[in-house]
Amino acid sequence: MQSASERRSLGLPWHEFAELLLQGVPGVVSATIEGGQHSVSEVRVWYEPTWPVGEVIDAVHECLTKEARARLAVARFHAVVAIPDRRAEPRARPDRRLRTSAGYDGSPDAPLRLVGHRVKEVRPGVVGVEVWVELQGRTFSGAAIGPDVPPGSLRTPALATLRAVHSCVQVLYKCPMQPGLVLESAVQVTVGNSQVAVVALTASENARPRSLTAACADEGGSSLAVILAMLQATSRTVTRWVNETEQSEGEGRATTPGREVAPTGTATQRRLTLVDFEVDHGPSGDLGVGVRLAGFGEAVDRRRNGSDNETAHLQLSASVTLDAVFDLLRIGGWNERRDGALRHAGTCRLRTGEHDIVVVLVEALMNGHRVPLAGATSADSGVERASITATLQATNGLVADRTATMLRAASPREIDGAPPSARA
Repeated sequence: MQSASERRSLGLPWHEFAELLLQGVPGVVSATIEGGQHSVSEVRVWYEPTWPVGEVIDAVHECLTKEARARLAVARFHAVVAIPDRRAEPRARPDRRLRTSAGYDGSPDAPLRLVGHRVKEVRPGVVGVEVWVELQGRTFSGAAIGPDVPPGSLRTPALATLRAVHSCVQVLYKCPMQPGLVLESAVQVTVGNSQVAVVALTASENARPRSLTAACADEGGSSLAVILAMLQATSRTVTRWVNETEQSEGEGRATTPGREVAPTGTATQRRLTLVDFEVDHGPSGDLGVGVRLAGFGEAVDRRRNGSDNETAHLQLSASVTLDAVFDLLRIGGWNERRDGALRHAGTCRLRTGEHDIVVVLVEALMNGHRVPLAGATSADSGVERASITATLQATNGLVADRTATMLRAASPREIDGAPPSARA
């Protein structure tokens, strides 16, 4: 393999290309290199504790000499055990791509945003993925290398995204005991007539683990679908982590890690809320599912009935939730003739590893175009609740767009929450 040709294909300086290569070495979580190709002075790797350090260093040395064509005569090697959530400890130097975004609006509610991604062939059968994400006006990058066929081709963009998110947390999270995210699985399933990328992670803050799941319809770009699913799964959690520590710093007092901070202002309007749901099993083998959702200052109740079987539990819960979502969108100004219609396109139950996940696909029909919207959540609290939550997750983007439209049209007093009688 000729490293020069690979550098040209990836468009990276040598040291960044070499660090990208090292992230593909078994057991290596992250790596930094000081010096140039012909005068490497220091190599630092973070490795997973399940791997013998000697094997990791030998593999790193071989990768640098044979694949990166580096001279290591005076290089010093440092190996650091990654903490249990498989994150590298904060790097001694800032990320090279860290920058300030001119368009950042300073909103603490702004979610993680995908700035860009790149997928390049490193060598036959192997691809490298780079991901850039933005939070609070700063851009963070992550990279990974893996095979170009499933399941590796799905896990590689997931790891690249996770490393970008880790970089974000390492810089913006101010408490000494940083939280962590572990990728559990990245898979592709067929729901209805569409391919859907599904990711599952474990988030841990102050030794309190919880599952994060999300899904994104794959319309011919598997890597992008996985990246977007990863950001959807982690955005709210990471934003909350960062905002909690910033609030703690600003107020000069400690905020208990893991404590939910109640959203303020218009943040509560950006998502529909499940108020209640009920599942009734009739004596003749029929099933009734009812939901109550709140949003746009109103609440609606919808109910559907069908046969009492697992498929019906999934389908009815998703369909009745979508009915309520559509009602609330109309309250928020959605016009079916102008904005389109929503329909339930499919639901499936996915068991991967230790995770039991419900995946829901919704189709938005807009201006004659079909836009697939996917959601996924754990079935640990029951398949009915999971189906409801996954449907809400799938439609959250439409709700956020409708909220933004309403806010742009509202006066400042309305945005601040002034009562109707006090509005100008």
